[in-house]
Amino acid sequence: MTLLSVQSRNLVVGAMNLTRAIDAAEEIQWEASPVPKPREDTTQRATGGHGDPTGDIVLDPRRLAVREALSEAASEVRDLTVRLSKMTATLNDAVDAWNGVTE
Repeated sequence: MTLLSVQSRNLVVGAMNLTRAIDAAEEIQWEASPVPKPREDTTQRATGGHGDPTGDIVLDPRRLAVREALSEAASEVRDLTVRLSKMTATLNDAVDAWNGVTE
């Protein structure tokens, strides 16, 4: 097995790991990040004004970080897919030429 072959296999493993990470991120990208909640058996009540749960979710910096990471991953995966297709075509064309296959 050559170094290039090993690196190619490592690329596949990395892609599978990325797929698992994407699946996890896609599940939570629209949800509020977990925050500590008061115990239900306490007599302590909330202080301050009314909460804004929708605004809190929309502006949640941890949720926004997940969305940004997903967006960046989508862009990189698109670019890499194009590059992989070009590399595959170039290698296949070279092997075909070596074998004397002409179009």
